[in-house]
Amino acid sequence: VQELPPSEISALCGSPSILIVDVRKADRYAEGHIADAVHLPCSAPGKAADDVISEHLGGKSAVVVYGDSTQDARNVADSLAQRAKQPGLRVIAMVGGFSKWSEAGFACESGDCAECSHKVSR
Repeated sequence: VQELPPSEISALCGSPSILIVDVRKADRYAEGHIADAVHLPCSAPGKAADDVISEHLGGKSAVVVYGDSTQDARNVADSLAQRAKQPGLRVIAMVGGFSKWSEAGFACESGDCAECSHKVSR
C-alpha cells in the first residue's frame, strides 16, 4: 500500500481507472466527500466490504482510500490490498484524511450514501 498526500491524489480524481473509497461514518460522508467516492464504512463486515469493492472495482487500476486520518485509511487499504483479487491493483491511502483534502480546497460534494441501508437525518 502506498501513501500519497491530497495534492497527488487530486491529480488522479476523475480518471475512470481510479476508484475512490471513503471509510468514514455515514454522517461524515453525508457532510462532504470527494466527488464520486464510494462509501465503505469501517464498520462494514468483511463480506459487505468485499461486495461493495467487487461491484465497483472491475476494470480499475487503482483504489484510493481515505478516512478521518491516515491510519483509518491505511487499515482499510491494507485489508483491501490483501483481499483484492485483481493482480497489479495499486492501493493508495490518502495522508491526512478528508480534513487535509478539504483544507487544501479540493473538490467535494455532499449527500447521503446511495448504497447505505439508512439515510442520515440532519
